[in-house]
Amino acid sequence: MAMSDMHGLLPDLREQPVDLVLMAGDIAPDYTGHNKDVAIEWYTHEFYRWCKSFVRADKIFFILGSHDYALETYYPLLYETFGTHSNKVQFMHNETRIYRKGDRELSIYGTEYNVANRQYAFSKTDKELLKVYMKNNDFVDIVMSHEAPYGFGDTNSQEKDERYRNMHMGSVSLKKYVQRMEPEILVHGKYHSGSHYRGRIGNTEVYNVCLMDENNQLTYKPFMFEI
Repeated sequence: MAMSDMHGLLPDLREQPVDLVLMAGDIAPDYTGHNKDVAIEWYTHEFYRWCKSFVRADKIFFILGSHDYALETYYPLLYETFGTHSNKVQFMHNETRIYRKGDRELSIYGTEYNVANRQYAFSKTDKELLKVYMKNNDFVDIVMSHEAPYGFGDTNSQEKDERYRNMHMGSVSLKKYVQRMEPEILVHGKYHSGSHYRGRIGNTEVYNVCLMDENNQLTYKPFMFEI
């Protein structure tokens, strides 16, 4: 199961048991964005309790997103609660984790970096992102990115500013990385009302897994897949 951009709305997922859940950023409510102590408190208490009680999964991997302003500097504090590999809920910061079940292994690369020219948290220019992605030369099965690859689910048809409505806003560098490494699946968030239909880059399936629309209404369902 994959999802992103809940912005504090945490649905009851107990009726959808799965092996692995991927959360691609902007999970916390917006009021936590600029307050480090409030953000850490929310993730380590309310979010953690929800994961334990309302998500039926063997493992949960999550990344931060473009609205986690306060944690851009203080994200290492999350490792104190979510850094243990034996934990059900694990935090990822631009890194690869392995999910194991029986004799099966899945490698997941999770990255919160996004293209916004530093207007939002964890944002970089696309040229800077290219350097980030070029350092990753190991094959992975799944990419979990807050950013979208350019041309795939990366428009906002409900954008209030007409200058950016229906304009592709994703990362060219991420698209190049996917073309080079060919993971089986890429899931991303950030663009609430972007296309939620399957895209394909070569042999890689691409999905926008935002749950909210541009009015911050819980509109879409978590994406379910087998691999």
